[in-house]
Amino acid sequence: MNPPRLAQSARAAALLAARWLLAAGFGLAALLAVPLAALIGASAQRAMELPSVQSLYDGRDLGSMTALDESGTIIGVRGQRYTPIKAEDASPALIDAVLAIEDRRFYWHMGVDPIGLARALMVNWQSRRYAQGGSTITQQVAKLAFLSRARRLKRKLREVPYALAMEFSYSKDEILSIYLNRAYLGAGSYGFEAAAQTYFGTSVRDLSAAQSAILAGLLRAPSRWSPRTDTDGARSRAEIVLAAMVEAGRLSDTEHRAALAELANWQQPHQADLAPYLVDYAQDEAAQIAESADPQGHWPRDLFVQTTLDFTIQHAAEQAIETIFASRVKEGSQAEAAMVITDPEGAVKAMVGGRDYALSQFNRASTAQRQLGSSFKPIIYAAALEAGAAPNDWVHDAPVVVDGWKPRNYTRRYRGWIPMSQALAISSNAAAVRLFEGAGAERVASLATQFGFERPEPFPSLSLGVLEASPLELAGAYGVFLRSGLSGQSYAVTRISDRKGRVLWVRPSPGREPVIRASTAENLITMMQQVVMSGSGRRAQLGTRPVAGKTGTSQKARDAWFAGFTADYVGVVWMGYDDNRELTGVVGGGLPADIWREAMTPLHAEKPETALPARPIPPPGPKPHYAPTDRRVATGQAQRQQKKKKKKRFSLRDLFKRGSSTGRRDSSFFERQRQERFDR
Repeated sequence: MNPPRLAQSARAAALLAARWLLAAGFGLAALLAVPLAALIGASAQRAMELPSVQSLYDGRDLGSMTALDESGTIIGVRGQRYTPIKAEDASPALIDAVLAIEDRRFYWHMGVDPIGLARALMVNWQSRRYAQGGSTITQQVAKLAFLSRARRLKRKLREVPYALAMEFSYSKDEILSIYLNRAYLGAGSYGFEAAAQTYFGTSVRDLSAAQSAILAGLLRAPSRWSPRTDTDGARSRAEIVLAAMVEAGRLSDTEHRAALAELANWQQPHQADLAPYLVDYAQDEAAQIAESADPQGHWPRDLFVQTTLDFTIQHAAEQAIETIFASRVKEGSQAEAAMVITDPEGAVKAMVGGRDYALSQFNRASTAQRQLGSSFKPIIYAAALEAGAAPNDWVHDAPVVVDGWKPRNYTRRYRGWIPMSQALAISSNAAAVRLFEGAGAERVASLATQFGFERPEPFPSLSLGVLEASPLELAGAYGVFLRSGLSGQSYAVTRISDRKGRVLWVRPSPGREPVIRASTAENLITMMQQVVMSGSGRRAQLGTRPVAGKTGTSQKARDAWFAGFTADYVGVVWMGYDDNRELTGVVGGGLPADIWREAMTPLHAEKPETALPARPIPPPGPKPHYAPTDRRVATGQAQRQQKKKKKKRFSLRDLFKRGSSTGRRDSSFFERQRQERFDR
């Protein structure tokens, strides 16, 4: 074969190859034309359907409640937290961290990144599992805003037309803004602004490189690397983000070392809730208000709730419980404590629902129903005074039997005839039973309801405080005495507004109804002052400042209470076990009174000593010289024999006898009670 023919053969072969390549290209183009046209058509259709950018910012299912203290400072947030932010307003360090770990070519691709997709496919092929995603930030926005989060091929394919449509309709900064607002970052926080407030107590505008790395590290697994639950894990993940920032050229070596040093010194995440138990209670109270004020549910999803909390008082209550448990309670004890402090009008100034909110969110201050024990006795004494008794009447502190029930004094000691005021001071059970029987069980049960408790069964055991209530309810009841007998419930919410500051609800002025006479309240305050001055509540004394209160210890010492008030505050302390075990060596006049004093002392340090609305009690008249007859149950043959006997006239003097400095008696109360209860 000569050279010319060789050249002709080569040209022919090249021409044939070119023809085949051209045919293959046209074939491939024809093959891709249909899906490409479909993709373009789908993208165009999506582009016409896309909403405004701002409407895509909020990706929550529910709203949020932001609680403020009385000065307007945020004390906690509940629900799904969200605060809008634009990408251009965020810290440059945050933008660099997000792009470095999620989508380094974000500003260069058109919504889909073939290079990143190929890399992800290679990693997944080598690991034989789904180890890395190839989605761009635009694709992730499509998933968050329009599609499900299931890891399926069908969903991945549907991301593409949405991504192309958004790239055509929105700017890069707008797409990034949607992403920064919709991303869930744990702890109920949607968006980086809410997360920055939750974890660091600052805005995204002020985030450092280390803080930005922590937040960016949450994008893939907010629960796994949460700073709230795993500080070391969050730090390790942030180091990976910082390394990616260096690799992407978004962080210099000097800045990298400074960020690592900041991470090394970072220990505890910001705790946004300054009074977590009260924030929980305010959320429940606000929900009830919203349901009542707007039954149709037209209120905005994000509410700002002004509460009555005073953080100085809250801190004093928390410190008091911590101090007493650290110094007076055995280490490792599982005993719990709760405390409520209100002002005289019932506004909750502090609420501690347990020793550690992180370990238990159960609010023992507002939700727990525990037996009141002797802290209920002032209600019984109020019923007796309302029925016509006087605080200087004599009552018999001696063993008593009522329908076969034989209650005993806590100390098993009895003092015979003593004035009512002294009976309350020493917390005599026998005297309380006799007063309960004299006033009438129905009267006591009805009065308890007016004091704010759920109506109890009028059983004789009510005289020893078997009624169950929360510390918050007991604080509301004791406030009646301080308000000279006027009604009123404890509350924590004063105003509700929306995100724009539009006021939706303001607490109206309370309508006070008389529960007991002012004179009854004043007499009881005097008697309750004696509890603190010389009775079972002596450890609650605040120097010379007037204090009134009552101790309480339930059956088998399962609950220990001290409830008391000054002219400025009402405070209630409870101690006990969640599983209702018996306390060891704890009574209401012991550690609860110590906690009360520890909390109240700093609160009154700068306040003048204001007298309580009390009235002097005259000395009692001559002491009776007879033994009372107690009501007993007679059944069967004994009952029939009793009917045959001459009916003995029963006088209420067997329960208590009115006395005065002159020894005069007004028998109207006794005669009325005799006719109603015993002469039948």
